[in-house]
Amino acid sequence: MFPAMLIGQSLKFIAQNPDCPYGAMRWHVQNILTKCHAKSQKILLSEFYCLIEM
Repeated sequence: MFPAMLIGQSLKFIAQNPDCPYGAMRWHVQNILTKCHAKSQKILLSEFYCLIEM
């Protein structure tokens, strides 16, 4: 799930896989956003890429 998100695939596209239901993926993403104090996936990914470029 997360490698697909890192290359920019949407949750709905990833959820087409029967092993990853959309509701469960959305729940996990919301938990990650809350723990990282990020308001959106785009902000979280941009911060992540800034960290790995250093």
